[in-house]
Amino acid sequence: MSMQGQVEVSYPSNSVVSNRPFAIQKLFMNRRPAELVQLVGLSYSLCGQAQKFAANSVLDLLTEQEALRALDLVMVESLREHLLSIVQMLQKLNLINQAEQIAFMSGVGRWVPRFKAAKNLEEQQIIIGEILAEYEKLIDGQDWLKCFSAIESKPKDSIELAGLLGQLMQALNVDFKTENASAEITKSQLHAINHDVLFSNLNSCNWNEWASKPEVGGKAIENSAFSRIAQGSNDWCELAVKAPLKTRLLARFIDIKQHLEALLSKDNNQSFKNKLFGKAKVSDSEQIAWVETARGRLYHFAQAQGLNEPVQSYVISAPTEWNFHPQGVAGNLIGSLKNSSYDQWKTDVSMIAQIIDPCVPLAFIEEQMHA
Repeated sequence: MSMQGQVEVSYPSNSVVSNRPFAIQKLFMNRRPAELVQLVGLSYSLCGQAQKFAANSVLDLLTEQEALRALDLVMVESLREHLLSIVQMLQKLNLINQAEQIAFMSGVGRWVPRFKAAKNLEEQQIIIGEILAEYEKLIDGQDWLKCFSAIESKPKDSIELAGLLGQLMQALNVDFKTENASAEITKSQLHAINHDVLFSNLNSCNWNEWASKPEVGGKAIENSAFSRIAQGSNDWCELAVKAPLKTRLLARFIDIKQHLEALLSKDNNQSFKNKLFGKAKVSDSEQIAWVETARGRLYHFAQAQGLNEPVQSYVISAPTEWNFHPQGVAGNLIGSLKNSSYDQWKTDVSMIAQIIDPCVPLAFIEEQMHA
């Protein structure tokens, strides 16, 4: 099992269990802050820039300007993760072949190091322009920013997109038994995470236990790219009730648009960046920091006395545990799948996981039925 752990999904019961190895986070304890940040960077290959950013932030190792600069790398990383996930979906649905998949992925792994190595803003803008061009290939060369700006303000029941994205939306035909479950999770559990409620009940004594099944006010809350886009929007919530997967995929396209716009803006769009991260003190020695990633909001919790003192407690809460909570959005949707063959069920579960949390490794378990 990797540092990121895995989610086990059982057939035909549709039970969902996240088995992230939280005990491994004990490796971070009793490390000095600088050493801990280095260890976090080495330990997490997924969302690595976001993990390092959150670690530096929660341990107060970044100035405000350093944080804003570091967020650029986090944003480029999110664009990379979104594209890799979209390409994987296209391949799984047989909309592209293996050679086309390799062509799309060529160079994506260099986005972050190239951006980091850029000598000035002009070089960075050239790289972001190249990234935008890669995304526009998915809609037959149309203007990504213009296309999704219109959809962002007024999402519609039926969206006609050009190219591979249009084919992807049409091919995403996962059948659910009923919409009641998806309606319930959208209306009662999709809202901005209330940090006043969250932080009032958390401290170093219960961080680790809470992080395995995070709740806010006793409820499992969706923590995804969709929950970022849909906050405060009845239109997005209503659309998610009618088409839970297509709407969440569409929201990821909007998330890509917002990141590209922010990176391409001449003023560096500090107001957008300020929405992507934050931190709060729980006590004199306890602090929580968070940063938005492609799959949702990442939290780091730390109990530390100072820059030269060993960290006493350290916990990481990834979006996986929110969305694959026993009452979370992914488990809810998986539990609402129509009865089907094992192979079709695996395909549908994979699509749900790919859209809700594209980074989570899945383990499929075919249960033995006894008379």
